Amino acid sequence: MDSAVESSGKVPKEFKQQMKNWIHDLISTISTRGWNNVPDMTLSILYGKSGLKDMNQLITYQYEADRMNRQWYSVL
Repeated sequence: MDSAVESSGKVPKEFKQQMKNWIHDLISTISTRGWNNVPDMTLSILYGKSGLKDMNQLITYQYEADRMNRQWYSVL
């Protein structure tokens, strides 16, 4: 993990140590608590002509089929 952060061009040099510390803390927390201590998430997703909607949130994701890049985007 340390070598991956060091060789990454996506993490600025001045933040590499902070990133490694953060990841180490996450790994330590997971190893202490265990992987199976959180219940599985249940999602309720509605699909329609306007896109996808998580029924438990106020965010809708729409797909623009006529655009060249054809990506999902958030609509409030």
